[in-house]
Amino acid sequence: LLLYLLSRKLLPGRGGGLFACFAASAGTIYTLLRGNTLLVMLSLVLLFLLWYKSERAWKREVALLAFAAAGAMKLYPLFFVAFLLHDRKWLSAVRGMLYFLLLYFLPVLFYEGGLIAYLDNLFVFVGGENHMGDVSNIAIASVLYKIFGLFFTEIPGWTEWLCVGAGGLFLLFAASAAVVTDSPLRRGILSLCAVTLVPPVSYFYVVIFALIPAAEYLKNYEERTPRENSRFVLIFLAFGFYPIYAAYCFIVASALLIFLGVACVVKTFREREFANYFSQLFKKIRKDEENV
Repeated sequence: LLLYLLSRKLLPGRGGGLFACFAASAGTIYTLLRGNTLLVMLSLVLLFLLWYKSERAWKREVALLAFAAAGAMKLYPLFFVAFLLHDRKWLSAVRGMLYFLLLYFLPVLFYEGGLIAYLDNLFVFVGGENHMGDVSNIAIASVLYKIFGLFFTEIPGWTEWLCVGAGGLFLLFAASAAVVTDSPLRRGILSLCAVTLVPPVSYFYVVIFALIPAAEYLKNYEERTPRENSRFVLIFLAFGFYPIYAAYCFIVASALLIFLGVACVVKTFREREFANYFSQLFKKIRKDEENV
């Protein structure tokens, strides 16, 4: 119900239809069957995106708390701090991260074995053959790990960290591009790519984030060409529905997401948005110094 209401707010006029497609998608069905908390986390992310620019101070603070709670639940929603950094909301970004640290580390006091045991458990989840070799894992680290498996009968231990490092490097480029780009759609696509291609988890656990760029695209649906709209529908259907009838084809999703992520980063570079962002930032700093 909360996701439905937030979808209607996020996309006035079309939110109901978008939610119907989302509710029937493979990721949503799988999450419901598993009783996973991802749908709660996605609701918190949507609430953050709706209210972080609000004129009302209490809504902006609730948005930051929602962001922090989502990050404390699954970590990778922390990527959405890029939205605050793009708008140069430095204090909001700092407060949001402080809220996250509070929500994230306070429970560790009650975790059996303390912080060390918790971190050991976390890093076991990050790597390991069971996670990296899982057929439904579409993360960059997992894709590279499987490629190494084609050439080695026994995969060397160093390949695991190399693969995880490649995922971290992609995250760095995607985050940088998401911060500087002026295109909300591109920022939404980069967010989708980052949270699906970096953490080593099942496809079904991360594909639900396609809701965010889909909503952003549909805001200007009439202004786009029929070819662009047809392409969007095909991509949305591919993300949402193909795993139901095409098991073990998750490499298609990996390839599509990697292509979209790289294309958005390259386009951001080509349009000189990195240079424009930092140029405006330095101008603002100089102006503030002059006013002082």
